[in-house]
Amino acid sequence: SFVKGNLALKYPSLNELFEASEKSQVEVHISGLGLDIQDFFVFQPDLSKNEYLESLARRPVSGYLRANGTLADIEISDLKLAWGEQTELLAEGRLGHIFQGDSLSFDFDPVQATTTRSDVLTFVSEEALGVSFPQTMAVDITARGSINEFVADAQLNLPAGKAELTGSYSNNEEIAFDANLKVDSVQLNKLLLNDQLGEVSFTMDVS
Repeated sequence: SFVKGNLALKYPSLNELFEASEKSQVEVHISGLGLDIQDFFVFQPDLSKNEYLESLARRPVSGYLRANGTLADIEISDLKLAWGEQTELLAEGRLGHIFQGDSLSFDFDPVQATTTRSDVLTFVSEEALGVSFPQTMAVDITARGSINEFVADAQLNLPAGKAELTGSYSNNEEIAFDANLKVDSVQLNKLLLNDQLGEVSFTMDVS
């Protein structure tokens, strides 16, 4: 495993660093990242008994990151994480108050994830689920808000159709959730291995 890059932290004085750390300027440029999950098994052998971590360890994790701003408002201008050669995540956005859990905020537009059937089958069984995964899958996500309140939009694109889920969540005085699901030309006969099923399209509201 390795991390290659630069991290710069600028602050007026040590006193302000400790008393008003969120005003400190930070710049992160990780030009190269390579993680071998098996390296962690050396320090925590019990992790190797987790079937999902064992599957994750079959391919290396790589990527890069460029971000700058203050600890109160960091702009992530370029983020890529890849698992092997066929699964990757790309993102741009902002994070606010990253060291204050209750005040953590985010604004990502977009987050793009792509994968393949062979990579998905590393973690789950088609036979056990009674489905047939398509050869390629892509998800586009936008999300903004905080831990207690956010709105998001996710679109799943498949060779056999697409689906879009938009929704909002709030957990201030009481929990509230609203969502809208749109399914467009999804070929259930291919996904569920049932020739009696055909192509479906529908819209559904959930709250």
